[in-house]
Amino acid sequence: MARNCGTAIVLWILLAGGYGYFLRDRLPMPAMPIVAIVMATFVWMGLIVINSGRYALRDWHAQNRMARGERPADGQLVAAIGPIRPTLGALHSPLRGVECVAYTYKIGPPAQTSDSPAPDYAGFAITRCAVHTSYGAMHIGTFALFEGVEKAVGDRAHAMAYVESTKFETLEGFKELATSMFAMYTAPAPMRRDWRVGGEPRVPVSSADLEESVIRVGETVTAYGRYVAATNSIVSDIKDQGYLRITPGGEARRESSFPSNAIQKFIGGTVAIVASNALLWWVMRFIPLG
Repeated sequence: MARNCGTAIVLWILLAGGYGYFLRDRLPMPAMPIVAIVMATFVWMGLIVINSGRYALRDWHAQNRMARGERPADGQLVAAIGPIRPTLGALHSPLRGVECVAYTYKIGPPAQTSDSPAPDYAGFAITRCAVHTSYGAMHIGTFALFEGVEKAVGDRAHAMAYVESTKFETLEGFKELATSMFAMYTAPAPMRRDWRVGGEPRVPVSSADLEESVIRVGETVTAYGRYVAATNSIVSDIKDQGYLRITPGGEARRESSFPSNAIQKFIGGTVAIVASNALLWWVMRFIPLG
């Protein structure tokens, strides 16, 4: 993930420099750098969407392999579809007390009044659990990214009791929180982290925003990740397959004949790139900027 972010930043800088070089004798100042930055941003966004279509295509292939009942090879991307259940005991979410196998939560000032993107408190946990597919159970080996999981408002009484009874690890600020989260997604299950960000909370829990997401016991999910044959588990693989992801729903035995999601993203990204360059051509041809 960190490598992908670095690559994306370098790509944007190269695009901005390239458009700046192309427009240096074609547009006057200060229009030239502004147009170069705008063009780089739109083309960069289009390329990001196209690249996400590549990952969607990989997911589609993984889903179809599972639907056909193919045993995944060691190290291969797998899409495990079925109800997820704890191997031993279940968890209970800190802000509502919901029985679950994994949760995330955050407590902090309302976004519109906050001077920082970091919450006052944040936490993550997962118990030992497995996705029970049509072809056997596959263990969840690391913490997972939640994709498409509902964010629910927490119960204030639950939240206050949890904060009062929990020993939090203190993080300095948003940068340290982000770094800790990157490491957390490769931590083996079971795992639990409770963080207080920036020292003293900015607002009391009694008036803070409360948000949590849970993967409920028995919920049907699709788990995407690298398959480890030795442990029959699915894990994160930040160098190749990406982080382990869990998304609600999925049809275990339905094979899809067309990768519609991947094609839509490819077309959408291509349209954004073509349209932005066509607009640049039109502006340079018909609108005097000198």
